[in-house]
Amino acid sequence: MKRIYGKNMVSIILITAIVVIPVVFFYTEENWRAARDWVACQRNLAAKGETLDLHQLVPPGNPKDDLSKVPIFAPLYQKKQDTNAPILQLDINLKTKSKKSQPDLSFYLAGSKINLEDWRKFYLSVPESNLGKSSATPAQDVLKVFSRFDSQLKEIDHSMDNPNAFFPLNYDNPSAVLVFITPILNASSLFDLRGLAYLENGEVNLAQKDYLSTFKLLALFGKVGGSMNYVILVLDRHLDNCVLWEGLHRHLWNQEQLQEMETALAQEDMLNLPEGPWASHE
Repeated sequence: MKRIYGKNMVSIILITAIVVIPVVFFYTEENWRAARDWVACQRNLAAKGETLDLHQLVPPGNPKDDLSKVPIFAPLYQKKQDTNAPILQLDINLKTKSKKSQPDLSFYLAGSKINLEDWRKFYLSVPESNLGKSSATPAQDVLKVFSRFDSQLKEIDHSMDNPNAFFPLNYDNPSAVLVFITPILNASSLFDLRGLAYLENGEVNLAQKDYLSTFKLLALFGKVGGSMNYVILVLDRHLDNCVLWEGLHRHLWNQEQLQEMETALAQEDMLNLPEGPWASHE
């Protein structure tokens, strides 16, 4: 039995070596050839006076438009992030440690209205809300919970009033763009749910303001470019439009508001997004 097991192990090792070793040699050789060709390509371009250095190819933009210098966004660019920074506290879940699942934000494509009572129950169930028992309406309770984010959302909204604002990219580490994806999407979700609460509370002007804020926010995000960011933009726009749909369903928007939102929608070309933060500076 041991001899059979030993022979099988030898056979497995031999087969593995026969299959794996050529593959390793193949990729090692291809990697070496690719690196050699890349160096040769760079050398030929340099001889023609051209460069592939993104730091030289991409205009840096006006320093006054650099969002990394804005206090609310500055912590995202620190090497060691402060988890207590205001921008990192934005979370529709309140960063709860509770295992209770949050309600869905919207089923408007299926014709289902948002149920703020579910959201109130959710916030009552998590200690981080500090909501306690309440006799207020669901919308008022949601607005009360979100009041802790008023200053952050106000600062974000104010920074977005600059049409030339941009998030600078670290071209030596492109994956660094992931650092501010979550905070921005969290802010957008807060604008959405707060806008829905404003609608139900009869504060239609504030609801419209929050809805239009998502356009400015995603316009900044869209300047980053990239296929992954495009997918995120499409998904987030789907959530943002629940505010528009709710107002239409309840016949709450007036003609002027509808025209403003139609203009915002017409200006958002999801199939022609900028290719990077430099697009607004050309």
